[in-house]
Amino acid sequence: MKEKNINSELEHAPCPFCEIIDGKIDASIIRREEGSIAFMDHNGYPLVVTSKHIVDINSDDFKKSKAMELVTSIVGPTLKSYDGATGIELKINLGKPKQEILHLHIHIIPTYVDSQKRPKFIFKLSKEVLDDRALRIKTEYDLINQIPRSG
Repeated sequence: MKEKNINSELEHAPCPFCEIIDGKIDASIIRREEGSIAFMDHNGYPLVVTSKHIVDINSDDFKKSKAMELVTSIVGPTLKSYDGATGIELKINLGKPKQEILHLHIHIIPTYVDSQKRPKFIFKLSKEVLDDRALRIKTEYDLINQIPRSG
């Protein structure tokens, strides 16, 4: 009996990140840059995802995506927008069992010295809560980069 290759099956499964990029799934978008997009994970912290469906971190497509540039541009605004956060954990899961969606993505997770101030990152936060957090990060990004806010 041939053993199933779970990673191979998942690579060809419908990708929710591609559907977000294509506008088929609504998401709380923080920023779009050439080759990558930042949006709120349903757990309440930002994700940066390559615009092109990329699985391999060593691929030329990943290097061209400028995803790491987008990560570094929103780390500061993310840190400032979470009250009491003292640092940021950047996390990339590659392959099983940790990587649930085989589309290269980077988690930007606020960290806390004082555990009392740490928000609960709860599975499936409401769209309203995620939109509010995305707006707070966008506002901090604009302040840091001196971008005037419209309307």
